[in-house]
Amino acid sequence: MERHKVLRSGSLKRTGFERKRKDTGPSLRVRLKVIRRDEGRCAFAMCGLPAACIHHRYERKSGGVGPKSPAIGWINQPPNLLCACLYHNDWCSNQHPEEAWEIGWLWRSGDLPAADVPVLTFHDPLPIYLNPDGTWTRFEERAA
Repeated sequence: MERHKVLRSGSLKRTGFERKRKDTGPSLRVRLKVIRRDEGRCAFAMCGLPAACIHHRYERKSGGVGPKSPAIGWINQPPNLLCACLYHNDWCSNQHPEEAWEIGWLWRSGDLPAADVPVLTFHDPLPIYLNPDGTWTRFEERAA
């Protein structure tokens, strides 16, 4: 959206916001899958606050943007995404990243694909696996 400032003369002057930001986040279809899976609330165990954002388990800032970037593919798919309240999104990314790695809310891409990294959420007392189709699988079912 272009923003303009009205000058005293009545003419418009661009304010610097005229360049449209390229959205590198998940598509609307993927967002809806994640919101439906997480019931529109923060997926962090024992939280239950309404979701305020989509949290990337492997952060977008780690993947960059460009034709060969992960941001084009798997980084914006349901296994890498969780609904989060603002507190838990910040808790994972800035306050306690090591603890977030331990429970699967953050992960290092070199380890395994996102769908193979279990994550602790409100869905089940044990960690779950997030599936590409926007569903989840119990830890015991996947191990069997």
